Amino acid sequence: MPDQHVTRALYQAVERGELPPEAINHRFAHHAMALCPTCREEYRTYVEGRGTATASGHLTTVILLEAYRFLGDHLRELEERARGEFLELLGLPAERRKERVTRATKRFRNPLLVEVLLEASQARIFSQPQEALRFARLAFHVALRSDVTLLGHDPAHELMLRALAAEANALRVLGDLPRADSAIAAALQKLDSVTDLESRAEIASLAASLRRDQRRFAEALLLIDRSITLYAALSQHHQLARCLILKANILSEAGRLAEAIRIDQQALDRLDPAAEPRLYLCVQHNLTWHLEMCRAYADARQRHDANRHLYAAFKDRWTQLRRRWLEGKIAHGLGEWEEAERALVEVRDGFIRRNHAYDAALASLDLALLYADLGRTAEMQQLARQMMPIFRAQEVHREALAALLVFWEAASREAVTRGMVESLTSYLRKARRDPSFRYEPTE
Repeated sequence: MPDQHVTRALYQAVERGELPPEAINHRFAHHAMALCPTCREEYRTYVEGRGTATASGHLTTVILLEAYRFLGDHLRELEERARGEFLELLGLPAERRKERVTRATKRFRNPLLVEVLLEASQARIFSQPQEALRFARLAFHVALRSDVTLLGHDPAHELMLRALAAEANALRVLGDLPRADSAIAAALQKLDSVTDLESRAEIASLAASLRRDQRRFAEALLLIDRSITLYAALSQHHQLARCLILKANILSEAGRLAEAIRIDQQALDRLDPAAEPRLYLCVQHNLTWHLEMCRAYADARQRHDANRHLYAAFKDRWTQLRRRWLEGKIAHGLGEWEEAERALVEVRDGFIRRNHAYDAALASLDLALLYADLGRTAEMQQLARQMMPIFRAQEVHREALAALLVFWEAASREAVTRGMVESLTSYLRKARRDPSFRYEPTE
């Protein structure tokens, strides 16, 4: 692991009261262990000489893990054991994994197994959210049973809080916001007791994502700013950029588009497009989307054209559909009606073929907005007739279907207005993350 310096940002954060004074001790300890073989050897000798399972001082779980990473054989043994136990769990049916862990008397007590399980949960968070949830819960049970004699330090407390935050994140993605709220509340209640600053930043950022989905924007911004402060103090530029992306997203959903654009630009300034091309494209795409939402269509077109080479590097259909969607919305804003219609029809059909119900619904409403501007009521009615059976088949939740039914009924009466379509689009973007959110027509 690369050395991490004690930065002026860390001193300033401690001086402002944003971080505890122990944060400086933590980073000094890591710095010494990373650079100096004598420090590493003296620490090892000190722990062995104490004849006890606990080392004194302010070394946190992660700092201690990093120190042992340089000590060699012991940690390599733990890492190999963690990988082996993880593969063993992976080979079991999901319903038998917890039983295997809880019934073992000596195995599955390794703190590094918790790390592996949390990584597995994060890797599956969008593609297999139910599996991500299972791994997060399994990580909690392993942390609960973690053997403190393995590393000369008790890592269980912070690992359990991280596992709770990962469980909340998986529940959030699954749309179960009430249970996600319970899990994250338990982690946040003890957040100040987390001595490892990176773990504290991770938990706060996951909580910010949940608060965004709950539309509790003020809390979300406080939490993400906390993560940004921590990652800046630790010079964790990659994680800092990811937090800035989330902050811009929160601001956008709160309707603060000008601020979102400013934060998008800050994220871009911290990313190397050669080192992180997909993440860099993501921020460029978000920035262009926010410009379009501000009706700055000429600026959005200019930026989108300048970034075509970035999209060309990623041929997957997910990326290309979103590129085409943005092109259609910009063309609509600039009055390029035929191009806008071609793009939006292509995007709607692409999402329908892939069973992406919400994206298909939103692209359909963008198309409806185009038809409303052109006064093409016949096409509007046909679009509405096509939407309902498709979204029923794709199991769009009840409240969203009720909102789409309002649109269908209005289209059948030739009573659809631009304001109605904009209101429904805004609702679907909010309801996507909260199935309990009800539609209240503004017209």
